[in-house]
Amino acid sequence: MMKNIFTVLTISMFTIFVQTVFAQNNLQFGMHAGLNAAGFSGDEIDYESRIGFMAGFSVEIPLEDQIFNIETGAYYSQKGAKGVYREPIEFPCCNAGNTGTLKTDYIDIPILVKFDYERSGSFHPQLVAGPYLAVNIGAKASEADNLYIENIDELVRTVDFGLMIGGGGVLRRESLNIRLRASYSFGFASVFDSEIEGDEKHRVFSITAGIIF
Repeated sequence: MMKNIFTVLTISMFTIFVQTVFAQNNLQFGMHAGLNAAGFSGDEIDYESRIGFMAGFSVEIPLEDQIFNIETGAYYSQKGAKGVYREPIEFPCCNAGNTGTLKTDYIDIPILVKFDYERSGSFHPQLVAGPYLAVNIGAKASEADNLYIENIDELVRTVDFGLMIGGGGVLRRESLNIRLRASYSFGFASVFDSEIEGDEKHRVFSITAGIIF
């Protein structure tokens, strides 16, 4: 219940922020989609990547007399990892030591500094870096043989935050602007609450493509 309330409040605050941004002129908007190769940090377990989907929109805010702009947006992002369970996900389940997949889905809200290198050609390179805030909207655990699938929302922290860095560029073809980007984000907050041992943090490599309006 508290997670749902926090999610609604966060999305409402972001909506207000976007409405304020929309009141400005010379903004650029984009729609993007791509793939995540997501995993967890952690020395005790060798995690493998979970391949997931991500999609959302971006808003670029130009800054006068600056060599960079600000980019934000909101993205649905599938994260998580594959690994070996340290302990049963929920008593009296006895899946400790089994291989499975932890699926954690988020709404990511990045606030990035974007350096856009204008060139005479059709491709314009870009670099981005900055923090992100993520709100968890669902979490499930499943075993490799699908022996069971369990909701674990109460074991995953509602909020994640971290840093994102990336690069790519915009391919400009007459009125069509296509953005290509590869990025890497690393979370600073533990994925799980105190009921789960360990200090796993999100590590996500993403490749996206989209259209800038």
